[in-house]
Amino acid sequence: MFEMIQEIKVRILKRFDENSSLLKIITRKDFQKHLNNMDINGNLKHAITQGIVRYPDLPSWLLMSEEKRPDIFERIIKKIKNCNNFFNFLGLMSELQVLIFYLQRFDRKDTLKYEPTSVGNKKTDFLIHLNEKEIHIEVTALMDDAEQRESNSQYDHFVKTVENIKPIPFSVSFELPYRISQKEVNEFDEFIAENIKTSHSKAGEHFSFEFLGSNGHKFGLKLDRVNWEGGVLGSSGNARILSEDERIRKKLLNELEQVPQDKPVILIIDLTNSLFSQFEFFIDAVLGSKAYEIDTTNSISRPTRINGFFYEAAARNITGVLGFRDYLENSRFIHNKSSQFQLSNDELKLLMPENVLQVLDNGNNS
Repeated sequence: MFEMIQEIKVRILKRFDENSSLLKIITRKDFQKHLNNMDINGNLKHAITQGIVRYPDLPSWLLMSEEKRPDIFERIIKKIKNCNNFFNFLGLMSELQVLIFYLQRFDRKDTLKYEPTSVGNKKTDFLIHLNEKEIHIEVTALMDDAEQRESNSQYDHFVKTVENIKPIPFSVSFELPYRISQKEVNEFDEFIAENIKTSHSKAGEHFSFEFLGSNGHKFGLKLDRVNWEGGVLGSSGNARILSEDERIRKKLLNELEQVPQDKPVILIIDLTNSLFSQFEFFIDAVLGSKAYEIDTTNSISRPTRINGFFYEAAARNITGVLGFRDYLENSRFIHNKSSQFQLSNDELKLLMPENVLQVLDNGNNS
């Protein structure tokens, strides 16, 4: 890999003058040509090829890291070679994109450290020295979860099955296995429709039904009579039904194991590779889902948020969370004003993209 980069640089010097832009010179075609001649794992070649399609600036990122910090460059190359699948490679690309951003602002060894080991052997991705403060940056990427998507899709299908039954004077809940065959989906569809329709004329308020699918999976259906147009209340059992904001929140909570508890920490999460993770889910994950607080004395309701990442005890010292899609400037930053490790506005501006699209804090509860 190192020799490949050197060859590209030689070609640059021969064909272009010193004022030429690296972004224009180093094309995916050039990079791919040398990649094909390298003696590396075929899966890694495929991962890098796909990565270049998704990140066409990858070659220039590598050249910039070699120019500014050769010590970091060699570690990045080693990590690329150790990637054993496409998802590992995509996660590394998230890290590399953040690295390039910070190299343009903190390129000296005494201001930017890559994967430093802190007290307790916790290793964050970056350590930045700024105004006599040690600021830790941890980068993670939320990947598209195919199994989760399939499980959610099956749940959504059964919700639509219920919605298509009119009238439906019941609150409906399911007990679902995790990921079932299409044959069992069809079987449970019929089971739902038959039992809802036959329960209309039955006496009683609560009904429970069980069903064993042709592949041996157990299904449950509960109906509670209501005085309004009913619908699906929820699901239990082995089904893994997670909303995108729950997935993001759990991903951020997992990262807390990596970061120190006695220093300012900014978490950065790349949402690019998760099909459904839009910024509204990111905001709900960090600040909490929207809800309303009822004041019975004055008969008014106030907007609030519940179950947010910042309200977890282990997350209360996190200074802020940055979420981005596709490229770092397409981002939202959420500042934790309750953290004991606060940074000035000028310091925060140095640590986030100049054109960050939205800045929120946990005082924004609406």
